[in-house]
Amino acid sequence: MFKKNYKKGIFTVVGAVAIVTVGGAYLWTRTIGNIGKEFTPMEAAAMVPDKAWMGTYISTNSESWSKLNETGYKIAENMVDRELDSLSRQLLSKKINYDKDIDPWLGNIMIAKLPPDKKELTLEPENLNVLAVIGIKDKLKAAMFIKNKIQGGANQNDINSFKTRRYKGVLIIETKTQTNAPLDIASIDDRLIMASDSETMNQAIDTMQGGPSFVDKLERQKIRLKNSSKETALIRIYMPDYATLMKTSLRSSPKTRLAARSLDKINDVEAIMMGLSVNERGLLHFQTLAKLDPEENQANTRIIPNEILSYLPNNTIALLNVGKLDIAWSSLLSTAAKDRIVKFNFNKYKKSFETSMNLDLERDVFSWMDGEFAVAVIPTNRGFLADYGLSAVAMWTTSQRSRAEETLEKLEAKAQSFKDISVRTSNVNGKEITEWLNFRGEKVLSYRWLNDKYLILTVGTPPDRTTNIQANNSISKDKTFTTIASYLPKTNEGYFYINNFDTIIEVLDRVFEDQSDSVTPEARAALSSVEAIALTTSVPKPFFSQLDIVMSFKSANTK
Repeated sequence: MFKKNYKKGIFTVVGAVAIVTVGGAYLWTRTIGNIGKEFTPMEAAAMVPDKAWMGTYISTNSESWSKLNETGYKIAENMVDRELDSLSRQLLSKKINYDKDIDPWLGNIMIAKLPPDKKELTLEPENLNVLAVIGIKDKLKAAMFIKNKIQGGANQNDINSFKTRRYKGVLIIETKTQTNAPLDIASIDDRLIMASDSETMNQAIDTMQGGPSFVDKLERQKIRLKNSSKETALIRIYMPDYATLMKTSLRSSPKTRLAARSLDKINDVEAIMMGLSVNERGLLHFQTLAKLDPEENQANTRIIPNEILSYLPNNTIALLNVGKLDIAWSSLLSTAAKDRIVKFNFNKYKKSFETSMNLDLERDVFSWMDGEFAVAVIPTNRGFLADYGLSAVAMWTTSQRSRAEETLEKLEAKAQSFKDISVRTSNVNGKEITEWLNFRGEKVLSYRWLNDKYLILTVGTPPDRTTNIQANNSISKDKTFTTIASYLPKTNEGYFYINNFDTIIEVLDRVFEDQSDSVTPEARAALSSVEAIALTTSVPKPFFSQLDIVMSFKSANTK
């Protein structure tokens, strides 16, 4: 699939070779006879000067991309296209068959953005210096491409004049793009180097001859993504000086004006690394790893055992489970205390809630939520939500059952103050269940204690739907969930998971039946091709935060 569409995006980068014409042929043919290689993400980073603010590695390996089906491919393609667009606009495109002429020798790409040399320039994207390192996995085929397609088929109207120079023994072609922007091109071993200015080219050569590189900066920040041995990297994005990059860019841009407190919040993150990989099953794996400033972030984590998943049914359509909401509440209070405006708005909504519900958020709500919490959507054909086919389940684990019961009693008293709501207690299979009924006698919600630790609440479904859940028929043992979760960190802060987008689309159609565009055709097609998606956050080490998203796709014969 990668060969069918995405290649034209990669081609616009490689198409810059056409500018070099006869001089370019010399750069290649002088090294004919040696087979090149496809460099890895870290090998690519080692070619980038350490002053670079951002680097993007893109794999051009067709076998890796072919593991994705059409939907997965399009998602990945969009990520690549965004990164290549700004570079592509500067380079010359030729009508060349990618599969035949370029794919046999192209060996991955690294694109780096460097700050402008002139201090008076603002840090707008158009002012950043650009460095592209293109791998050559077969020099002989690359030389044939130059001879047959560039020398033999070049349109002189598309090509500007060029001159040559040398730097530390490396021959460099100096020319201009169609937009009259400068472009330096050089060949070093099994790499084609392109730079938007001479100084950037010189820095790249210095780096490749032993100077400080992007890898040195990444190692100082100790930031590196880890993948399963069964996964292949498609894209890597490195921002080792994230806070400096963002603050300098925003302050220098006349188009952007942020309050001082917003700029200060950027200090929370020191470095970021993102990645997109594919595994042997064709699952798409997106990762973001952030290094946090220890002075701006608390070391508290909310790692949970995910035991609560054993009490949710295996036909769960969607779920979110997290832990230690009491700690999250404390963190929110700390954040509000540091910002006058945030504190004002926070106190405003807090007081409004407490007045309307007769509950103290700190004591009555979050104080007893010291364990896990989950909310899930499950299918149903009974209850007052039967027409929509969905209902909801919420579950808490707590070490403070008595305080939780006090809160439930206050909620029951509040409910009974409404004439259309009645509250009753019944017994189902030996379990005491509290039920809220509407004026038609339909069960709106129900809740019960599974034991002294687990509280479960259902909305829009009879309570017996969650009475007999055992580990072997729970979501924790579901094949789709366990497969996708196996590629996520085992030690995490909970999951967000969806495994049935078709049902969700049907519900949206029912809710918005009078609006034909409730789900666009494009969104409908994309969602219907996704089998499942799972997301989790984790803390691989102190003051690091990682986000993982894994997507699986339906095979063509199941759509």
